[in-house]
Amino acid sequence: MGASLTPDRLAELCRIAAETKPGTNERRVIETALALLDRIERLEADNYNLDSENYELYRRIERLEAKLARQRVALRRLQAAVERRNSQERIEALWYKLSDEKRLLDRIEALEAMLLHLYQDTVVPGTGYCNRCGMTGGHDEWCAMAAVEKLLGIEVKGDGEEEGGASDA
Repeated sequence: MGASLTPDRLAELCRIAAETKPGTNERRVIETALALLDRIERLEADNYNLDSENYELYRRIERLEAKLARQRVALRRLQAAVERRNSQERIEALWYKLSDEKRLLDRIEALEAMLLHLYQDTVVPGTGYCNRCGMTGGHDEWCAMAAVEKLLGIEVKGDGEEEGGASDA
């Protein structure tokens, strides 16, 4: 309706209204028509303003969506970095734990080697005579070499020969 109302058409309607004699029905119809035309112009202006606001709101929504997409990407990158860091921390913790366990195993092996050396210095090979407790083929209940034999898995035959466990290195 407003699209067909050009400035020329509006000027023509105003001229017709001005030529109409006062008090006639035509004059009232024309005044009503002019008031309606004014109202239409205001509504069209309001519509234009609302279209402009709507356009700006859509542009703002698009900018916010783009910003949200960028923030999601950044969040995914942060999550990946945190996961990598946590993985790295777990790897380091396991490495330290394994390192501690390896040191303990190395220490145990060194202590076993020392005990074997002490055993070989204390118990005469071939005879099974213990220089500590003075017994052959066994030990008294207070002799530490009995515990060393048990710990190292050395079995002594009745004739004093050793079997199993640590080697005679």
